[in-house]
Amino acid sequence: MKIFTIAEQEPVAIVMSIDEMVDNLSRIKELDLNVISIRDSESGRSEQMRQAYATIDSAGLGNLYVEIFDDLAEPFEQKMGLVFPQSEHVSGILDWAKQKWEENGKRFVVHCTGGVSRSSAIAMLINQMIMNDYRAGWDIKLHSPNHKVLEYGEQHLGVEPFKDIVQQETKEYDKKRFEEEDYNPF
Repeated sequence: MKIFTIAEQEPVAIVMSIDEMVDNLSRIKELDLNVISIRDSESGRSEQMRQAYATIDSAGLGNLYVEIFDDLAEPFEQKMGLVFPQSEHVSGILDWAKQKWEENGKRFVVHCTGGVSRSSAIAMLINQMIMNDYRAGWDIKLHSPNHKVLEYGEQHLGVEPFKDIVQQETKEYDKKRFEEEDYNPF
């Protein structure tokens, strides 16, 4: 797959939660940004999610891509009715992003439910594909990218794997944070 490079240091793809997405819909529409909406499967949806998805769908966004899979990273997490991420999900998103970048050169807003795992993984992959910089826009304090999504994306893009680096840095950050806060889950 062709890797693009742009000069700006701002990330090409940014991450939002579904609430942030809904709150910023008018500005996103005004800027005609490319939007990737990663949604929970039907069995994982709450009524609030259904309403938020309907709001996004009715906003009249010109460049909207919807993919449905749940925030699972290991097969043992798969519960009845939840959709495990597949390579086809990730490759579909990345192919669409490549096409949109070639067509309009506009930035991407990637959202999932919390703006933490699925969307940050996809944003990292888009930033790697276009900027050759997976770290662009990654905030270790906010994002814990889904490593299965990263793995599929790395394979699709044919890039040097960075999933293990991201996973290790996230674990180290979490460990340090918990030690500093004298974390006690009970």
